[in-house]
Amino acid sequence: MAEIAVLAAILGLPLVYWPSLNDAYGVPKTAALGAAVVVVLVAGFMRLAGTQGRRPRLLVPDALALGLLAWMAVATIMSPWPASSLMGIPPRFEGLLAFIGYAAFYFVGSRGSSSFHRLLAASTSIGASLAGLLAFLETRGWFHPVGSGEFGARAISTLGNPVFLGATTGLALPVTVGLFVLERRPQTRGLCALALVFEATGLYYSFGRGAWLGTAVGLGVLTAGLALNARTRARRIVASTSAALALVVCAFALSAVLLPSTTATGIEHVAQGADLRVGTGATRIIMWRETLDQIRTHPVFGQGPETFLARFARVRPLRLLQIEDYLNYPDRPHNAWLYLAYAGGIPALLLHLSFLASLGYGTVKTIRSSRAGVFTLVAASSLAGCVVANELQAFFGLSLPMYTSIAVAAQGSLAAVTFGRLGPSPPPLRSGGLDPRRVRFAPPRAFVLPAAFLMLIAAMPVAFDAVRRPWADISYVRGMKDPSDDVSHLRRATTLSPRDASYAIALGLAYEKLAADQGDPAFLDKAEQAYRDGQSRMPTHPDLRNSLASLERRRGELDAAVGTYQAILLDDPYNASALYNLAAIFEQNSRAGEATPLLERFLSFAPDDVQARVLLAKSYEDLGDLTTAREAYTRVLALDPANTGAREALDRLTR
Repeated sequence: MAEIAVLAAILGLPLVYWPSLNDAYGVPKTAALGAAVVVVLVAGFMRLAGTQGRRPRLLVPDALALGLLAWMAVATIMSPWPASSLMGIPPRFEGLLAFIGYAAFYFVGSRGSSSFHRLLAASTSIGASLAGLLAFLETRGWFHPVGSGEFGARAISTLGNPVFLGATTGLALPVTVGLFVLERRPQTRGLCALALVFEATGLYYSFGRGAWLGTAVGLGVLTAGLALNARTRARRIVASTSAALALVVCAFALSAVLLPSTTATGIEHVAQGADLRVGTGATRIIMWRETLDQIRTHPVFGQGPETFLARFARVRPLRLLQIEDYLNYPDRPHNAWLYLAYAGGIPALLLHLSFLASLGYGTVKTIRSSRAGVFTLVAASSLAGCVVANELQAFFGLSLPMYTSIAVAAQGSLAAVTFGRLGPSPPPLRSGGLDPRRVRFAPPRAFVLPAAFLMLIAAMPVAFDAVRRPWADISYVRGMKDPSDDVSHLRRATTLSPRDASYAIALGLAYEKLAADQGDPAFLDKAEQAYRDGQSRMPTHPDLRNSLASLERRRGELDAAVGTYQAILLDDPYNASALYNLAAIFEQNSRAGEATPLLERFLSFAPDDVQARVLLAKSYEDLGDLTTAREAYTRVLALDPANTGAREALDRLTR
């Protein structure tokens, strides 16, 4: 049952981002991944509970994976941040469930049979090749995923972001090469070749620099792994590997030739990213430096999972806002290793690196063994390529369910293949691999039943979340599409998912609209209650507090609005909405001296905002600084020559 869930999740995750589903039902991917994790955990509970107290056998990678999971649980408890964090991100305890889910995928993979590993590779290949095919259709204009226009020439397929598309197809390529090498039937080999072409096409049109680099190194690891073993010098192995790699290179080159305009735009994006002054490279360096500073403040236990967004909002450097969208609130440092050290401290990172090192040790020993069979050799090399491709691209990006679940299942398969364990508890492979008796770790019998029930307890909130969130999304979408009954739908959404700020804000705006349409101020009280209920669960959420402050201004409660805006700026000093609106209140109430520094701070990262420039010029004029006011109005006209108000003010001041 657990194996079926893993295979279904890996095959289905690229599909659940289908645009019509996203448009109608929000994020069904949450339900798909959650359901798979629940089945995995429940099946693990049944397997452990059925051992009747026998001591389970764990490999060294298994013990390290459990150690990382246990340490993340400690880090979650020791986190200095409150349970609820910024921007509707789940509490840190729900963040821990992601690590539990990934561990479940790993342990299913580490105990699978050889047939399961083949099915795992096939599911990975099919899912990624389908994403690649849809990416090609998207670039031709024959397929239009929701949100595709946001990234220009870069394809997103059904994954919502070109980075995720590149990661998924990139880590699947070494696995598909392995399938191509192992297969002898012409029909199956032809399907593998087609999958290679589609995956390489999707990887190309993602224009993901990290994914390109990770895939190149991953394929290099695969090739090196096969070259290290003398048995791979057989003509068939060499010819098959060469043909597979040639297919990938040709598909990559053909993708560049077929759509030269797309290629030109994509390559320009790649070049911009390498600019360490204003490009993506510059933003990465700034975020990494700040993340390192945060790691230094809590080096042992870290700051807990899913707290990065709330913490980073307080310390965002001005330079980052100047070269990136200042409305963007990153929830990851775009480096998976730094995120581990941030969330769980330096020990979490060391456990992860030790886990990878143990997999590397087993892989090298296996592929260099003279007793390794062809299946063991090719599987170990291709799985190692997949793991390396994932780790390298994650070093420059994010780790998310649509491809991390594939990577951790591959890590489990790599442990099973290279440490000579296929199935729940079989003897070592005759064809080679390490003897698990040399690396086995057997926890005490008393560990078994508590561990089983912990898995069952962990499955409960995942199951609840897998049902609750999609149901809330459906209610939210219905409320937004049905103005006649939006309040009841939105109230249901806020009840089902109380920590999603967008639902609370939408409910408050619906009440404000009713107040305007019906002239009943009682609805404004309900709007305020909706905002305050959301704020009670997410006390530092800036959008909720901005909505509340806007309502307070509308009702003439200026002192309350000023207090709300000032509270926002304590947690987020560069919050654009709070800076501008607080300055507007001060300017309108003859407090230009307090408005001016707020506007200057706002314009330090949004220098082309015309409205803020006009307000700053008025503030200088009210302060009697006419020279600076004239310069400010001149700057407004340079940005917006048709601005009659600024032209009249400038004429008045120059007479």
